[in-house]
Amino acid sequence: MTPFLSKSLSNIGARACRKRELVSLAAFVTTIFVFLALKVYDVSRGWYIALFLSAFVAVLALLQAREKT
Repeated sequence: MTPFLSKSLSNIGARACRKRELVSLAAFVTTIFVFLALKVYDVSRGWYIALFLSAFVAVLALLQAREKT
């Protein structure tokens, strides 16, 4: 393995990782609350598509924080 490949290739620091982790947590909590609200108000299935955006943001931010990209 070349020395270049053995280095960590992160392009964000600890502060940015923490920020992405907080965004992920907030998006996950939002997803849970929206899901519960949709269940309580017994809305049609089409409204559950709205959950995709917040769940996507939660997963994406978590992956970015873990990979430090």
